[in-house]
Amino acid sequence: MRTLWLAICSSLLVSLAGCGSGTDCGNGKVDPGETELTCCADSGCARGVCDAALGCVQPWTLTCPASIGSGMCATEQPFVCAGDAPPGYDCTMCGCPSGEVCDHAVCQPADLESHHSETLGISLSLGIEDYFGFTDAGMTGPLSLAALNAEIARLLAEDARRSTILLGESHGSDDEQAVARAVVRAVKSAGWTLGRMGIEGGSTPIFDGTTLADVGITPFGISGDLTNVAYCKAAVKEAATLLNTDHIYVEYTGSGHTSREACYHPEQYTICNPPHIAECLTDKARKPITVMLVDPEPWLTTTDNALLWRAGNLLPDAAAFDAELDASLAAFAKHMAAQTKDAAFDAVADGRAINMRARMATHAPDVFIAYFPRLDRPARLMRTFKAVWDDQRGKAWFVDNNLKPQDCSISWDLTPGAEMTGLNCDKNGKMLEATVDGNTYVVKSLTTM
Repeated sequence: MRTLWLAICSSLLVSLAGCGSGTDCGNGKVDPGETELTCCADSGCARGVCDAALGCVQPWTLTCPASIGSGMCATEQPFVCAGDAPPGYDCTMCGCPSGEVCDHAVCQPADLESHHSETLGISLSLGIEDYFGFTDAGMTGPLSLAALNAEIARLLAEDARRSTILLGESHGSDDEQAVARAVVRAVKSAGWTLGRMGIEGGSTPIFDGTTLADVGITPFGISGDLTNVAYCKAAVKEAATLLNTDHIYVEYTGSGHTSREACYHPEQYTICNPPHIAECLTDKARKPITVMLVDPEPWLTTTDNALLWRAGNLLPDAAAFDAELDASLAAFAKHMAAQTKDAAFDAVADGRAINMRARMATHAPDVFIAYFPRLDRPARLMRTFKAVWDDQRGKAWFVDNNLKPQDCSISWDLTPGAEMTGLNCDKNGKMLEATVDGNTYVVKSLTTM
């Protein structure tokens, strides 16, 4: 019967998806009588993708046509056809797309291995401008919260293998967690069924999953470490065979665990130890959607510190240190001046007013980076040290004792109206203590011994 129906459609020069709708199917607008059954080319598909001959189907139907037998490689590398069922994944057998290699059983960019790092702390050997690459890119995001949620809904509808949503925070700011809740709620509002939610932190989770119980979330803790192993195991256990037609699994961790995308931003993420959670699920022939939530506040402190230590490595050459510190301060000020809050990205996320702009990642599929601009952020560490260094007593103490910024700690109190920073150095019996005005960066007190 199906063969006869296709033959009739063919004789009318219209597709199966267009039968009964005349010659208007495919004109780019939904005419009377056109539905996804009669003309998905115009109406679109509530689930799956539109094929001219077959109508609305799951994508693997097109990459594993009847001409490719079960157990053979699909037209989309490195998938392995499995009849009418979703295909498997085997990059050893089926190879990888151009520019990728089979690494940890997953097709990965050929250059990923060169980014491998297990070292805590931002490198001090980057160029000054490179330290701001991630924050600058964050400001290019074109998607508002509403647009981000719409795009996630579109991806879920397009492919049933997108059955996991990975949410990664930078440091658990209120903005990050509010957007995470808003994303999950939007998925529920779009008609999807939610299930379990694995959360980093074990018995002391970094996110309160009970706040999403009303949309069907059942939270559980995952005890892990700086590697991705525990989080990968949890995701694979929950979602290795899951399709979103059943329900959607959610996992919440630090953003550095979520996707290989983190490896390409050493100014932000210092550890790159593949595979990440997204790629662990890719190995199981699933296509997770990832949202990396990035409030840059703590990373700006890390950047501030790295630039200060980077300049400090030039001591005891005081002139070279001065030049490098001034260049670093100028760069910090320039890039922070580019941080703005465009009203087009204002939103209310789970009851909290936020400003967020999201973009697609550049080194991994189905990964979004949701960025929260931070305005008027001074380089507190560099400015505090410079204030003491520019005081002749301070400079003389550092030069005479051959000490560097690395030999000191800097603290701050941001109480409105009473902002202060402090510099404390103690090494080889030599001590320096200073307090600095947190607005003007004028030295208020300085003692040495």
